[in-house]
Amino acid sequence: MELVNDIIKNPSGWDSLDNYIGETEFGEWRCLLTQNRDSDTLTRSNFISAMNELDGHDSDNVKILRFGHWACGWWEMIAVKHNTREHLEALDIENRMKDYPVVNEDHWSELEWNEAQDYWNDLSLREKVDLCKEHNISIFSARLSYIPDNDTGSLYEYLRN
Repeated sequence: MELVNDIIKNPSGWDSLDNYIGETEFGEWRCLLTQNRDSDTLTRSNFISAMNELDGHDSDNVKILRFGHWACGWWEMIAVKHNTREHLEALDIENRMKDYPVVNEDHWSELEWNEAQDYWNDLSLREKVDLCKEHNISIFSARLSYIPDNDTGSLYEYLRN
């Protein structure tokens, strides 16, 4: 895990610590994961799941550091104090992610499904009818409050992306 100070020096490649007026001395704190306003479901799920594995809240050894950003609005990181029990747990999470980049498969799947379902519910009836036609689903399914299914799952895949 990288040092927090090294991450905040230039988080996007276009920034400079000279433009930051917040606290910048994080000593031996390490960055486990980051996310921003525009993060995809996997990144957000990993962030939430990692925090849950680290007891789910800020503590003396785990912090969520939040920063405003000119391009993406905001970004935040999970910072873990070096040489603590939580640091060992964070190292375990990081090592598991090297083999498979998902912290919690169930959480990620549920987050994707819920967001696709919200997208479907926010569409107008006309938009739903058009999507049903496009994905070879009966147009009468457009009135359903849940995502109608077809043999290929193409509508869900469309809404998920």
